[in-house]
Amino acid sequence: MAINDLYQLVLTAKYNFTEPTLVNAFYYRDIVGLTSDAAESLANEFQLDVLPKIAAVVTGSTKFTKLVVKNLYDPTDFWEELLSVAGDRSGEAMPPFNAWSFVSNRKRADIRPGQKRFGILSETDVSTGGFVESGLVTAMDDLASALGFRMQVSLFDTWEPRVVKRIRSGVPGEYTYRLPESQGEEVSFYPDTWQYRTAVTTQNTRKHGRGI
Repeated sequence: MAINDLYQLVLTAKYNFTEPTLVNAFYYRDIVGLTSDAAESLANEFQLDVLPKIAAVVTGSTKFTKLVVKNLYDPTDFWEELLSVAGDRSGEAMPPFNAWSFVSNRKRADIRPGQKRFGILSETDVSTGGFVESGLVTAMDDLASALGFRMQVSLFDTWEPRVVKRIRSGVPGEYTYRLPESQGEEVSFYPDTWQYRTAVTTQNTRKHGRGI
C-alpha cells in the first residue's frame, strides 16, 4: 500500500443466488494511506457508504454475493469476502438486462465519463413509458451522490472515486486494453458529480445469447 495507489473494487450480484451474474467494477484512490490493511478498509467503507445505496434501488431478487478489492500496483494488497445482501425494493422483478444507468461528469477529453448500470429492477419502480417512478427518486439521488463521495475512514484513509483510462497497445484492428500497473502509467480523474438517466436502459452483456 502507498499513498495514491489505485484500487479496483468488484461487486458481484446474482438473481436469487443463481445465474445470471451481475458485475460492477469501481475504482478508488487512497489519498491518505496511513493504514496497513487498506484493501480491507476500502471494502468495509464501501459496504457502509455505497452498497446500501445500491441495494435501495434494486429488487430483493438481487443478491449481492461477493466483494473483491485489489491494489492494482501491489498484488499482495487485496481483500475478498462473500456477501449475503439483498436489494430493498419489493415487487415483481424485471428481466436481468434492464438496469438503472448512472453517468459521471467528464474532466478530461481523453477519458469518457464514468458509467454504472444497476439491476435487477422492480416493476413497481418503473412508470408508464419506462421512467423512474416518483417514489424511487430520493433513493436514486442518494446513490448518485454516493458514487462521487470521498469515503473517509477516520484519519487513516480517504478513498476517492476515480474514472481510469485503459492503456492501449497493438495495431489497428487488433488493439488490446489493460488497466495501469503503476502510478506512472495511471491517467484518471475524480468523478465528483453523477446523474441517473430517467428511463430504464439495458445491459447487453446480461442478455441471454450475449453475455449469459
